[in-house]
Amino acid sequence: MLSDTSLTDGAFVAVDIETTGGMPGRNGIIELGAARIEDGRIVGTFGELVEPGEVIPYAIQLLTGITDRMVADAPPIAAVFDRFRAFAEDAVLIAHNYRFDLGFLDYYAEVMTGLPFPRPVLDTLALAKKLRPDIGKYNLTLLSSLYGVETRPNHRADADARATAEVFLGMVPELTAAGMRTVGETARYCRMGGQQSLAHKLVITTGLPDVPGVYLLRNARGKVIYVGRAKNLRLRLRSYFYVNSEASGPRLGDETVSVQHVLCHSALDSILLQSRLINRYKPVHNVTSQRGDVASLIYVDTSVRFPALRVSEHPRSRGLSFGPFVNRWAVETLVEQLREVYGLRRCAARITKRAGEVACAFREGGECPSPCVGGIDPDEYQRRLTEALSVFDRSSGALRDEIERRQEEAQRLGRHEDTIHYRDALKALDRALSGLDTVRDASGRFGSVIMEVDDGAAALHLIRYGYLAKTVRLRREDCATDICAAAVRRAIHRAYYMGAYVDNPLEYTSQQLKDVFLIANHREQTSPVEIDIGPDEDATVAAVMAAVRRRLRVPRKRHVLSSTV
Repeated sequence: MLSDTSLTDGAFVAVDIETTGGMPGRNGIIELGAARIEDGRIVGTFGELVEPGEVIPYAIQLLTGITDRMVADAPPIAAVFDRFRAFAEDAVLIAHNYRFDLGFLDYYAEVMTGLPFPRPVLDTLALAKKLRPDIGKYNLTLLSSLYGVETRPNHRADADARATAEVFLGMVPELTAAGMRTVGETARYCRMGGQQSLAHKLVITTGLPDVPGVYLLRNARGKVIYVGRAKNLRLRLRSYFYVNSEASGPRLGDETVSVQHVLCHSALDSILLQSRLINRYKPVHNVTSQRGDVASLIYVDTSVRFPALRVSEHPRSRGLSFGPFVNRWAVETLVEQLREVYGLRRCAARITKRAGEVACAFREGGECPSPCVGGIDPDEYQRRLTEALSVFDRSSGALRDEIERRQEEAQRLGRHEDTIHYRDALKALDRALSGLDTVRDASGRFGSVIMEVDDGAAALHLIRYGYLAKTVRLRREDCATDICAAAVRRAIHRAYYMGAYVDNPLEYTSQQLKDVFLIANHREQTSPVEIDIGPDEDATVAAVMAAVRRRLRVPRKRHVLSSTV
């Protein structure tokens, strides 16, 4: 096994490649270089130019000095690859930033042999970060100087491969001094253990397309453990099966047994689809994406003489409810500040004639107006409550000014805990009210169609009161047909013209509430093409179809040449 290879007298091959870009399968290799190490010394080198099958970008020509003319008569990668495999036989591969070089080499190995290169592979970048954590930069040029090697890297594969080999030989004494004897021990030392099991899974990604989309990772029991989205599905999914020596926490690749994907030619389409799949499967590794799972409300029971502010998760049939809020900490902190600043009740307990006989820390500490023992007049309490509730009518200036005044006073008097308390209060005020404003603004707009076009396809997102009602996906070749127009008409009719729809944010589902924030954020970042929904259904459908044809450059009618017999 390669893991048992001795550091001092084993066989190693340092490899480097130059490419037309960073996407294996889409971009090609233009040069492949290698240097073979046996018994602690370099015994042979390998270097060949490769015809990449595409024009070399000008920036790459400037970087490497390799031009289209130089590779015009070079052999294809299949021929060069066979010779490289023979050169590297029975040796442990070494690379500087192995994820890039092995990304290409594994791709061609899988295409030609069905399997990636054997593991483990050593990475001089990961080794340098472990051996020399103090130097800060770890590029190959710096390491070559640090280890005093003869070969200087110059962005040519043969020189860079030899420099990598010499740097590795310079590291061997440091590794053996640290107790390393074998390749397996060295891989674990720099947090690159487990490569073999991960590399075997690369084959499940070989046939994936280089397009944007949403993907699902499943474990051995078929359970979805993560839902993600990517601009390039194949590259993103393959990245899970290369060890990242700097990553912390569990490796998703270790748990993944199979993957699924859905193509998305629209950024918003992938964002909303990912959100729905997360909501459906509740993957354990998507915990940070669960914003808005449970919305919070601020409830005031107006049927009692001294109403208290309470945080609730469900709207009530009586009284007043404000919200929804998606940040529980922010709304609880805001309620606490409203009680403190405006002198409102700290509890919602029923006031009885014997309430004063019950011990209460808030009353005894002077933190509550104590209506339970006649400490405040009902009219005065109502005035305070009305003033406090005005903050939800986009009138937060008075509350903000008071919190800032208290923060400045606490800072002046050196009361550090109080200063932090009021700093957090201002942060909570901003988060709670900005979220509330987003929901209110979105729900105040009946409907619009957000249109995104990419690569001959269009996605129509039918937005109703801020949340997604329906997504219609169209292809250019279909958009000149009556069938396409009928599908768009049907979707628009159901989304906007069939009757009453949920328009009260307090009644939004968790998914609808997530939609509101995702769509609002997308609008702010991209300013997408958007068609408002009007009262006339025919006019709306015509406007949407006109926009689709214009963006996809589809003729309104297809002209067929007539022929005579």
